[in-house]
Amino acid sequence: MTVTVYHAFAFGLVGSLAVELILYLQALGPHGGVPRKYKTKAFWIPRLLLAIVAGMVAVIYYAESLHPALYLYLGVATPAMITRVSRSAEEESGQTE
Repeated sequence: MTVTVYHAFAFGLVGSLAVELILYLQALGPHGGVPRKYKTKAFWIPRLLLAIVAGMVAVIYYAESLHPALYLYLGVATPAMITRVSRSAEEESGQTE
């Protein structure tokens, strides 16, 4: 399979969405209750934007010779990288609670 830039984006997007699926499944209550935050657009719109960013990160690293799994890994890692960077910025500016 020849990997294109579109494949890289798709794999990155799917990797990030997989993280969201795992977090969603972990948040389900003991009786399968869905937490309230998962029912709001205010929660899902930023999550979808983050998945798109993960796809774009995979595109930044695109090279035809790389294995497609790398783009999936980049998608999985992007939310964690962005979270860590934002926490570091908050700590440096003294905005922690």
